[in-house]
Amino acid sequence: MSILDVGAGDIPYSSILLGDSKQSVTTMDRKFEFGPDVLERLNVEQKVEYFTNGTDISKYDLVVGQRPCSAIEKMVKECVKQNKPYFIELCNCHIPPSKTPGKPAVWSEILPEIDSYV
Repeated sequence: MSILDVGAGDIPYSSILLGDSKQSVTTMDRKFEFGPDVLERLNVEQKVEYFTNGTDISKYDLVVGQRPCSAIEKMVKECVKQNKPYFIELCNCHIPPSKTPGKPAVWSEILPEIDSYV
């Protein structure tokens, strides 16, 4: 199985754990504490970039993210568009503005509009 771990952080613990289970793992974030040579020894490929609308996820079997913040909506949209399964631990930051005045937006109300299977 090939997994893309989005917003893994400067020390991508989740990617390292997935790589240790002998999965094919690519970790994606804008900065890492150490270089790709260290992660390669741990069975993890490094991508130093942001997840964007249009990120090519075609080679991955699963897209995951542990509180990937500003990438959440983009990840869900791309996974739906490219018909890829995903698993995301949601956070409370970077939520799009509420459509209802005076009521805070929450991901549980926003995601079903993007992915009808949520």
